[in-house]
Amino acid sequence: MPAPIRKAPRRLVVHTIGHSNRTFDELLALLRESGIRRVADVRSFPAGKFLGLATP
Repeated sequence: MPAPIRKAPRRLVVHTIGHSNRTFDELLALLRESGIRRVADVRSFPAGKFLGLATP
């Protein structure tokens, strides 16, 4: 009996983007232009260090 054919694993691509010096609209436009459909905040403490940069 021949060996089973294995499918190649899907590639996982991770993108990063800075956001603190962009407006929300600029950030959203960049994500859309790049085809990004999902965003995850992976910081250990999801809040900004300075007033006005905290994540709601």
